[in-house]
Amino acid sequence: MFRKVESNFDKYNMRKRMLTKLRKFCDKIYSGVMNGTLFMRLLDDLRNDIRMDIGDTMFKNKTF
Repeated sequence: MFRKVESNFDKYNMRKRMLTKLRKFCDKIYSGVMNGTLFMRLLDDLRNDIRMDIGDTMFKNKTF
């Protein structure tokens, strides 16, 4: 995505400063995906949301 915008940033109405911000954002996303931290963060957030929704009722059930 960044390379496409960088090659013709006038077409996308970008300035140098905006291009720098886009590069930093793309680097952050790429490193998160490559390290697996993005997926782990998603799982942790999902686990926390389920715990908050269910509350103590899940832990009172002996099956779980």
